[in-house]
Amino acid sequence: MEVTSMDPATAKLAIELQLTDINEILAGLHPGPVQDDTIAAFEEMKANYQEILQVLEGQVLALNILKTEQQNRVQFNKLMEEEAQAVRDHEFACQLAGIACSTPRSSATRPTFGCSPVDTPQPAARPTFTCPPLDDFSDHEDPTMSSIFSSDPAESTRTVDFEPGARTQLNTVMRPKVTPSSSAPSKPVKDKAKEKAVEAPPRMCSACMEQYPRAEILELTCKREDEFFTHAYCHTCLIDLFESSMTDTTLFPPRCCGRKIPVYAGAHFFEPELITRYEEKEEELGVENPTYCSNRSCAVFIRPANIKADIATCKTCESKTCSICKNPLHLGLCPEDPGTKMLMDVAEERKWQRCYKCRTMVELLVGCYHMR
Repeated sequence: MEVTSMDPATAKLAIELQLTDINEILAGLHPGPVQDDTIAAFEEMKANYQEILQVLEGQVLALNILKTEQQNRVQFNKLMEEEAQAVRDHEFACQLAGIACSTPRSSATRPTFGCSPVDTPQPAARPTFTCPPLDDFSDHEDPTMSSIFSSDPAESTRTVDFEPGARTQLNTVMRPKVTPSSSAPSKPVKDKAKEKAVEAPPRMCSACMEQYPRAEILELTCKREDEFFTHAYCHTCLIDLFESSMTDTTLFPPRCCGRKIPVYAGAHFFEPELITRYEEKEEELGVENPTYCSNRSCAVFIRPANIKADIATCKTCESKTCSICKNPLHLGLCPEDPGTKMLMDVAEERKWQRCYKCRTMVELLVGCYHMR
């Protein structure tokens, strides 16, 4: 039996089935002058299959170990990415708070593992700094906190040293005191946090590969396994994506990594007219049998709410269209109506006729077939 073209698990199953068949055959054979050769042949075949089965069991075990190791490696990489993201979030939070924090990235980014008979000294534990919530501070509560969260770097400089063995040093240059009557009302801390967010590191657009400020980027949650950052689109590429999806229905709805991009996610980038057209296209493609205006110069989609009694009224040109045959409105029964087709089949079978004037079906009970 050729097993080299199979994966070990499939080959192992095939060998086990072969051994089951051989055991059933041997159970039905009885020793004797006639069947001794047959029994010997099947015993030899059974021994060969058992040797192959042992090899395949070892291969299956090795593949399972490698698979488990690969899964652990992928999980470990994800944990390291989360740790690196936590470090970046900490730095970004400190930046929003107006506090410069130096977090070493060399040793905290990715650990190294190795076996060495010599014990290497471990670095001293580094102090951690927790950035205070922005909502807990305001300029009128504490002038010291106001100086820390100042939006002007020239007004206040505050640094925290996180190097091992060094004490936390705070160098604060206080602003000159001003009387409440002469001081102008300061901006709320939340507004200052928004100004800091504008100064955040730029992101690269996944479509045009250009760098843009965070305020001009729509950041999504999807990414490939080999990518570190999630996907993001600039306002120009995002508008082009939505415009293309409304032109080419195969691209509708706009997607990234197979996931739909909600229109409200980028609503602050879109004009109201684009959002309206998107909602109309979404309704149009959601109808199973859409009706369009029979006026060829118009040909716009007619919403189901504007169809009554199989008569579709176009709100653009006021033309009326039969929602069954999609042609201009006509009198009488629609030939494309399934009920009308059944009626015509019965009329043809029973030789009914239609009035030449009003086209109403007439059943002839007595008399000849002449009508006038």
